[in-house]
Amino acid sequence: MIRGSDGECLGGFAKNISMRSAYAAELWGVLKGLVYARRLDFKVIELHVHSEMVANVLTSNHKWSPFGRTLVVKIRHLLELEWDVVVHHSYREVNNVLTL
Repeated sequence: MIRGSDGECLGGFAKNISMRSAYAAELWGVLKGLVYARRLDFKVIELHVHSEMVANVLTSNHKWSPFGRTLVVKIRHLLELEWDVVVHHSYREVNNVLTL
């Protein structure tokens, strides 16, 4: 889900992944979300992830698990582009999407 500075819905996406790992699903969501935000030409991003492990992997410089390495490399490449991206860990209960 992509939201504006006032919390309004600006778009979203879905991806079918065959893996059953929450960690991999979160990484895929981050990657696809950043690519989508880049296409929309956003310059400042607050990235909220549900997984504290994913937030730590993306914000730290130490080694990460080989599982998901390709996704992490792609995400880190996007994070290094000319835009401001701040990664936050947000509990799922706080960062939900309401549908009407």
